[in-house]
Amino acid sequence: MIDINYARNQFEEYLNGYDRTDDKIHLKEVHTFCVVDAADAICRGEGLSEEDHQLALLIALLHDIGRFEQLKEFHSFNDALFDHAQFGVKVLFEDGMIRRFVKDDRYDSVIRKAIAFHSVFSLDQAGPLTEKEALHCRLIRDADKLDNFRVKDTEAIETLFDVPEEAVAREPITPVIMDTVRKRQCVYSPDRVTHMDCWVSYLAFIFDLNFPSSFRWILERDYLNRNIDRIAYENSRTRQDMEEVRAIGCRYIKEKAFEGRKTLTVALLQIAPGNSLEENQEKGIRACRRAKSMGADIALFPEMWSNGYRIYGRPKEEWTAEAISGESDFLRAFGNLAGELDMAVGITFLETCPTGPRNSLVLFDRHGKRVMTYAKVHTCDFDAERALTPGDDFYVTDLDTEAGIVKVGAMICYDREFPESARILMLQGAEIVLVPNACPMEINRLSQLRARAFENMMGIATCNYPETVPDCNGHSNAFDGMAYLPELPESRDTCILEADGREGIFTAVFDLDKLRTYRREEMMGNTFRRPEKYGLLLEKEVHEPFIREGRR
Repeated sequence: MIDINYARNQFEEYLNGYDRTDDKIHLKEVHTFCVVDAADAICRGEGLSEEDHQLALLIALLHDIGRFEQLKEFHSFNDALFDHAQFGVKVLFEDGMIRRFVKDDRYDSVIRKAIAFHSVFSLDQAGPLTEKEALHCRLIRDADKLDNFRVKDTEAIETLFDVPEEAVAREPITPVIMDTVRKRQCVYSPDRVTHMDCWVSYLAFIFDLNFPSSFRWILERDYLNRNIDRIAYENSRTRQDMEEVRAIGCRYIKEKAFEGRKTLTVALLQIAPGNSLEENQEKGIRACRRAKSMGADIALFPEMWSNGYRIYGRPKEEWTAEAISGESDFLRAFGNLAGELDMAVGITFLETCPTGPRNSLVLFDRHGKRVMTYAKVHTCDFDAERALTPGDDFYVTDLDTEAGIVKVGAMICYDREFPESARILMLQGAEIVLVPNACPMEINRLSQLRARAFENMMGIATCNYPETVPDCNGHSNAFDGMAYLPELPESRDTCILEADGREGIFTAVFDLDKLRTYRREEMMGNTFRRPEKYGLLLEKEVHEPFIREGRR
């Protein structure tokens, strides 16, 4: 058997023979271990045997061993000068270094083939392969490409292309490259003319991925959108072409990640507000259009988008005067947009109310019909929100989506801190809960949302303002609530998306078929509740140490 820890220690010793302070050596070292992590995720996601799992990790560890000699000799990654894959095979098998990492020779053929063909344009170039050889060739090719998305997300454009980013941003995309993307094919290197062609070719790696887990890896890290949004395209035609690449790529990834199962995609609009209702309407419409191009079924705004939740540090009379009617032109614009885009929109606003304004969410379905109005029940009465009128109840609606009817509920920000909020929505049948937010998303609040999803076996999608907005930090997130899956030996992380702090649109894809099966078979939710024992929960009196000024 393979001892991956032993092999890893040997690899560290091998690296000590190089200048590990060299930027390019360090880049390939980091890449190697990230490919190991990606291979690990694929193996777990696909439920591979322990033998294949350990073999995949070993191949990932050794796949680029030829790069280090290439860098020492040429200080370049240019394979026109040096075929790193074939040199890696020579170092390992002709020079006998493979025995340094694994004593057992029964895996040699698989390791040799996987390393030799991990970077060729098509695996068809490998010729006939055994079932095991084909499996591990596909595994390492996927893992290698997955880390390529990370590299393109983190490395400076100038470092990648040896030209300023501004120069790349002005370039066109050659028509043959766009035609290749439309055919859902990888780009052939000789067809590339511009640096933008190269950039698109990296994105087109998705068309050569082999495993659903690989596509889910990209989805969970939002790599396609992150890579596309790295460049501020100055060429208007290029900007248009890249939106087409985004639309094709997002749809393809979702199709492959979920193998034909019904899904629901929620776009979390983690965007900063403007300085007026009109600005927020305009920016919100642009964001919704972008969300549609990313394959969204629902676009969700952060809390109180109409005025950007600007209620703190201002006179009450000033910000309460910004409340708008539920029949306002602002709301009507988003209802019309939902019908135009064939996409549900969860728009948030400060709503007029005879007893004082409400913190509200309106959900328009993909036909532009208003299917839910929810006002925040747990207003933050310890602060400025004591001027708000709390909502009356929690609601669940039957939302018509491309995947059929989905039962959707809502909470707003502080609601999440009360388990009863999510529990009531679960009891009403909610499958997905939308949570607009306007506060820092840190470990404890994230833990609350994780718990709400887990204990009620439902998906939760939270949209926050980015870190550029005072007292917010981004980290919009989604949890699918499925802790235990039969194909996995242990519990899984239910987080399917956690954004960073930057402004952007982030998509969370919920596997509806899998969620519904899980809800039928697992033991949380309403399965073994004992409501006859919970009478105390209905008591209204508050005792020390929980008495606070301002409580209604």
